[in-house]
Parts: sequence; C-alpha cells; structure tokens
Amino acid sequence: MDQEKKLPQAQQPKEGGGLPPAAQGQKPPFPRNDYLSKEAPRTDADGADAKTAELRRRCSNERAMLCTLGSLLLGVIFCETMLFGGLGVSVPVFTLLCYLLVFWYLHREGEKAPRAVWWMMVPNCLLALSFLLHHNPSTMFLAVLTMLVLWAGQLLVLGKVPISSLFSFETVSQSCFWLIGKPVQHLFLPLYTLRKTQKHKSRRLAMALLGVLAALPVLAVLLILFALADPIFGEGLYAVQRAIGLRPVNLFGDLLFGTFLGLGLAALLLGLREEEKQPAKAKSLSVLDPVLVSSFLILLDLVVLSFVGVQLGYFFGGEERLNLDWLTYAEYARRGFFELAAASGIVFTVVLLALILCRRREGGIPRLVRALLAVLCLSDGVVLLSAVQRMLLYVRAYGLSLKRLLTLWFMLVVGVSLILLLVRCLYERFPAAKWVCVALIAGVCLLRCVNVERLVAHYNVEGYLAPDSQVEVDYGYFSRLSYTAAPELQPLFDAGLDDGLYDVLVSWDLQLERSHPIYGFTLERPAAKRMLEQNWGLVEEYDWYGPKAEYWDDDWDE
Repeated sequence: MDQEKKLPQAQQPKEGGGLPPAAQGQKPPFPRNDYLSKEAPRTDADGADAKTAELRRRCSNERAMLCTLGSLLLGVIFCETMLFGGLGVSVPVFTLLCYLLVFWYLHREGEKAPRAVWWMMVPNCLLALSFLLHHNPSTMFLAVLTMLVLWAGQLLVLGKVPISSLFSFETVSQSCFWLIGKPVQHLFLPLYTLRKTQKHKSRRLAMALLGVLAALPVLAVLLILFALADPIFGEGLYAVQRAIGLRPVNLFGDLLFGTFLGLGLAALLLGLREEEKQPAKAKSLSVLDPVLVSSFLILLDLVVLSFVGVQLGYFFGGEERLNLDWLTYAEYARRGFFELAAASGIVFTVVLLALILCRRREGGIPRLVRALLAVLCLSDGVVLLSAVQRMLLYVRAYGLSLKRLLTLWFMLVVGVSLILLLVRCLYERFPAAKWVCVALIAGVCLLRCVNVERLVAHYNVEGYLAPDSQVEVDYGYFSRLSYTAAPELQPLFDAGLDDGLYDVLVSWDLQLERSHPIYGFTLERPAAKRMLEQNWGLVEEYDWYGPKAEYWDDDWDE
C-alpha cells in the first residue's frame, strides 16, 4: 500500500482552502518594518530637516549676508594683524571692529542693550587698550583669558540665551552649547546666506568680496616669483615689506585660517539672533546636610586656630628669628611662604564651596555654619598676611621678579575675596560670588594697566644704586624682561655699571626687530628705541666674548 506523500509544511493547504504563496510559485511578502513604515521627516530642496530649513529661511536676508561678509573680513584681519602679526595697537582696533559688528547685528530695533553688556564692556575695553600702552608678555595670558570670558558673557546676554543662574553647571553647559556646539553644527550656514540673498546688488557685493579674498594667495605667489626673478623688484618689495611689515607668505594663512574663523563667527552670530531658544530649566544644586558641614568646619576651625595661635610669633617674628646662624633670608621666606599660600588656597576653596552647597531645604544657610565660616575666613586672613610678610621679606633681601610680583598680586586678590566672603557670612543676602568675579576682573585690569616689567626693573635698579647696597647687579635677569623696561636701565649706564648690559641691549634690539612695526606698536616703544640708540655705541664695541678692547688682539689679523 503506497504511503501518502506529505507536502512540506510551507506547502500545506491552509484552513481556508488555499495554498500558501510559496506553494503557488509566488514570492512571500516581506515582513513589516515599523521603522520604515514611519513617516520620513520633511525636508527642503537641499535635504535639510524642518528646523534647519526654518533657520535658513530666517537667514536669507541682506542683514545676515552683511554679517557673513563682516565676519569673513574680521577673520582675515585677525589672522593678519594678531595671529601672524603682533599684539599691540591691533588689539584695541580689532576689539572696536568686533563691537561694531556684534552690536549692529544682534541689536534689535526698539530695544535697549542690557545693562550687564555695558558693565562688561568697560573692563574689556580697558584690557584691549592695555596692549597699546605697553608690551608685557608676562601678563598677556591673563588678559586674553579674561577678555574671552567677558566676550562670552556679552554674546550670551545680547543673544538672549536663557540662563537660570549665573553660577551653575547649567550655565556652563548652555554657554558651551551656544558658543561652541551651535557654530560647529551650522558652520556652513553663512555660505547659504550668500547664495540665497535676494537683492541683486547685495549678492554682487558678496561675490566681489569673495573674489578679493580668493585673489590673496595668487597675489602672494606672483609677488614671490617676481621678487626671485628680478633683484631690483625684490629689493623694492623687501623695502615695502620692512616698512609696513607685510609678508606675502602669510597671505595663505590669512585666507585659510581667516575664512575658517570667519565662518565660525558668522555661524555664532546667526544662531544667536535667528535660532529659537528653549526656556532654561531651573536646576537646584545638591544641598549638603548642615550637620555634616558643621562637624567638618568645627574640626577645620580648631586646626587652623591652633596653627595660627602657636605659630603667630614665628610668622611675624621677623628679623629676630634671623639671628640664628642656621636660618637665612631665603630659608626663612621659603620655609613659611609656600606652606602658608597652599593652606590659604585650601581654606578659601572650602569656604566658597560651603557657601554654595550648604543650604537648608527652604534656602537659607544655618547660623552655626555661617559663624564657623566667618571664623575660618578670619583665620585664613591671618595666614595670608603672614605669607605676604614672608614674600616682602624675600623681595627686600633678593630683589623683585615677575613671579614674585605676580604672587603678591594673586594674594591681594585672594585677600579681597576673603573679605567679600566674610561679608557674605555676616549678611546672607550679600551676592558674594558676583563681587568676587568683579574683584578678579578689576585685579586683572589693574595688573595690565601697570607696566609690571618696567616696575620690576625700576625697583631692582634703585636697589642696586642704593648707597648701602651690597647686592650685585643681576644683568642676566634684565634680558628676560621685555624692551619696555629699557628706559629704567639708563641710570646704570650713567653710573658706569654697564659692563654686563651688552647682552641685554642686544636682546631688546632683537625683540624690537622681530615685533611688527605697525600691528605690534605700543606707546612705550619710542622711548625704548631712543634708549637703545643712545647707548648703541657700547653694543658696537661688544664681542661675543666680552668688550673688544679687552679681547681683541691686533696680531690676530696676521
């Protein structure tokens, strides 16, 4: 009996009577994909999503196009004058151009600029003008960093970026998002504004400017080739280059980096003005338990008070302690200064964090915590004063240097901040954090407006020329200063103490030669040049092994 042949399961007839598609010779349907079945996001003609398309539509106007052109010009100017040129008169001029562009584009008609913008503009302009006053490389980093922070604050306020609190992690994240993240995301949005400008005249202006920028590297190549081909043309080009400080090779960098920076600036300004901003979400900082903070501060207060009380005579003992044969000025100053400075910094950080993080649930700071913090501030003030006393003793013994002067400035800023924190402990509503920022910015402005390198040279020269001075002149340290300190060394030449100043004059002359004649100009540069020219006869008689009169032998030529 023949066994019935069973069909495969895929070919078995269904209950409805029909065969499956595989048995009928048809392809089975694809399984349903829920992700592919979703509706695709709407895009414009260029493939952008709805949000980006709306931003592009808002930026398709003449104002946005002019902002893009101005940003590209500022990028090229920044590279030519400051990045590859020099920091001098170029800084206040570039700052003025930036303010003109930023206020023109971000200011909305019928609205007044917030007061915070004007308050931040004052120190920013002072710091920019300080580059015109003198050339102090030792304090440039602080000035540039402070100016960047002030610029970031002004852009956030003018762009109406919602910020719940001035000092919070949310503020830092929002600032990085709008000042760094958004410009990178919309880096090529400015090019779209140039392409979609509706007015014919504005578009012609944009194309003309882009043509000029594109011609810069070609002009550089032609000038270099012509200078190599014709010596007379090369000498004329070199004379012009020496007069105005123009270097054709830098034109490549000006165009490359300048265009990139200009696109970033334009994307930043376009996003701050045209993009919609979500309201800030108020996030409360984690609150520390008052009992935990109080127990911590009690132990800390006991340690600091015992340290200050026992060592009070040692800290302020002064010259009585130096009667010991084994203790010198250097050991006395170094023995106390670095330890006291570190302790003062730790205590200052603890007080600041306690004021920020220790609160009751209803928002206030317990009185016990404020009292303990007040005692800690007073004790830290004593520690800071003792550290200053050590540093002043060290300066009187061994002279003033840039590091010692900057250390004294830093301790002054910390001392003012401690006073503000003490007021905050006594009066809970006092905005200590804002005033600490004001004190720091004011300290940087004061440091930049004073020619610290010339001040160091003046103090040391007066010490060397004192009647009872037994300190030898440190000629090597003067060469580490900038050329702005040159006029302060004239008394050494007049007193005949110029045996070791030849290297110093040569070093300062090289600094002047390497600095840009226009972009790096400062108001104290002419005085330094006059001093060098007045004493240049001594340099001409100088050999690498010392004065020629001592080492040169007439028989050497034979």
